[in-house]
Order: sequence, then structure tokens, then C-alpha cells
Amino acid sequence: VIDTVLRELYGFTTDLLINASKLEILRALNSASEKLTDKDNLVIYYAGHGQLDPDGATGYWLPSDADLNNTQSWISNSAVTGFLDNIPAKQILVVADSCFSGTLTQASIPRTQDTMTDAVRARWLKLMAKRKVRTVLSSGGVKPVYDGTSQHSLFATAFIDQISNNIGVLEGYQLFSAVRQAVQRSAQALGVKQEPQYSAVKHAGHEVGEFLLVSR
Repeated sequence: VIDTVLRELYGFTTDLLINASKLEILRALNSASEKLTDKDNLVIYYAGHGQLDPDGATGYWLPSDADLNNTQSWISNSAVTGFLDNIPAKQILVVADSCFSGTLTQASIPRTQDTMTDAVRARWLKLMAKRKVRTVLSSGGVKPVYDGTSQHSLFATAFIDQISNNIGVLEGYQLFSAVRQAVQRSAQALGVKQEPQYSAVKHAGHEVGEFLLVSR
């Protein structure tokens, strides 16, 4: 669904990996670093298992061929951020729907104020569009996230709803705010706690900027 929306509503060229191995994921990231330019924007959506190392300092993505007893078969946050720093794309948004995905985040980012006039907001958006952006929207912090739904996770359901119904420019923080509210409502109804996060990616070359999704 997300693949279709990004292509049809936002004009992205997509590369869909299903049950991807570590090598397939790393190859896709490397391909992006070779093909994209500073005229491009990139969205990386990872939905899968996540894990923390024993000391709780580093988060990992677990590809389909991961060995739970061997961290060498996992993909560390540092490996992901290394690719993000090297990919020439102007703006990159990582959407991580996995446990412990909040370990990718770093700090707050600028956002528009509700009191901005249309003219001021237009100037602000033009400024943000020129900046190098590396942000992450994660399904939770440094804890496991709920994954008990039959088709989509709580986070994926909220994310799909927001990007599918957007008209015009959707700022990363606006997307995050709407997704967070929807996830929190759904989680509360199920008696669980889950709070998505949005921030700059650690050590990935992020400048003072904001990721922008522009619908057709």
C-alpha cells in the first residue's frame, strides 16, 4: 500500500523489498548512494523486527536471514546512518516501524507555527526545501511496539491514512504529529502504550531543515 501511494500520489520511483535479506537491504542502500543526486528526495520505509544490543546502546534492524544469536547478521543503526550520510539526495526520511526504532533519533527539528501567515509559511517551506535533511519517523522509542493487528501495525495504519489523504505540502512534523495522535488513541483503546518519535538522524549530516512530502 505504501509503495503504491508513494508512486501514484507523490511521484516516487520505488524499490519494494519483501522479506529482504541483509545483503538485499544493504545493496538497495548502496544503489541509492550511486544513483541519486542532490536533486532527489528519498523515503526509506522499514517494517520489520528490531533489537537492542546487550548494553542497550545500539539499535538494529533484523533482516529476514538474521540469526538472533549473531549480531553480525543484523543491520546496525550506525550502518544505516553511514549510508544516509553518503547518499547524495537532498532530503531523506527514514520511516522505521520496528521495536527500538527510537534509537535512530537525535534531537528536535524546526517546525512551522500555527500562527504563520500563508506568505510566511511559503517562504519558510522554500528555505527548508534547500537544506540537507536526514530525519526519522519511528513507530516508538527504545521499547518494543505493539504488533498485534491482523493486517497493518497501529503505526502503519496511521501512516498510510495520513499520506493517502494529504493534499499539497505535508511537513515531516505535521505527519508525525497526526500519526502520533492516531497511534496513541489506538494503543490506549487496546490497553497498551506506544508513542512514535520524530527527529534528526544521528550522525547522518542533517542540517537545520525539514522533510517535505508534496502530493501531485
